[in-house]
Amino acid sequence: MQPVTWLLLAYVVLFGLIIGSFIALAAVRIPAGESVFAPRSHCRTCARVLKWHENIPVLSYFMLRGRCRGCRSPISARYPVMEVATAALTVLTYLEVQPWPRFLVYLLLFVLPLWLLVLIDWEHLLLPDVITVPGIAAGFLVHWLDGQYLQPISFGASHYGLLQGSLLGMIAGGGTLFLIGEIYLRLRGREGMGGGDIKMAAMIGAFVGWKAVFLIFFLASLLGILLGILWILLGRAGRDTPLPFGSCLGLAAILFLFRGPWLLENYLSLIRKIV
Repeated sequence: MQPVTWLLLAYVVLFGLIIGSFIALAAVRIPAGESVFAPRSHCRTCARVLKWHENIPVLSYFMLRGRCRGCRSPISARYPVMEVATAALTVLTYLEVQPWPRFLVYLLLFVLPLWLLVLIDWEHLLLPDVITVPGIAAGFLVHWLDGQYLQPISFGASHYGLLQGSLLGMIAGGGTLFLIGEIYLRLRGREGMGGGDIKMAAMIGAFVGWKAVFLIFFLASLLGILLGILWILLGRAGRDTPLPFGSCLGLAAILFLFRGPWLLENYLSLIRKIV
């Protein structure tokens, strides 16, 4: 690669680390019902406000040796892990989603909100409305922009057709999980699908349209099965232990963004063989 390409990639990594710091903070504050903007970053134990050099992504954790400078309480290693993981995801999005305006739009309005939902659901089994509900509206916006302005080759679809595609995707995504949840409730007598999962599915459907959302459900189900088996083998879960399906759904949607055509082709090939 040319030097300018390496320089751009370095900027993307730096941007990803900075965004990762915000994601790590939001993953803690949003489930606690706190604002992500105020107060300033502080120690969760002694409430001491962090100075700027104590808030540098990844580096500050090692400079402080994983402890608060004030009260010496341990700082969770999940913060630098989240920052590095977010930076890696940012780089992958940059490499896979081009041109750069499309990269920024999809990163900020699709990939990062999904990644934040993955992190929160994994730890808290919670998919906050503050992310999923605006995410549905963002899905309409991005689907329209992608079809009209951001794609290297325009879809050639009308504004009405693109918005209709998002509407159908939202209904297909949210409606499918709602029906599955209702059937499960009537058969088992207890809730099997939370409202957060339904809204998240509607959000994803608004982004990708109704055709792709069923493939994402298929991928998420596979991830959920593998996760359930792994947890049972590790002794972390039983037969009726709830699993973070929202995390599986978010990872499947991100995977579809990166490898959609290839996944869709192989999925349809599998369906043809079964039929």
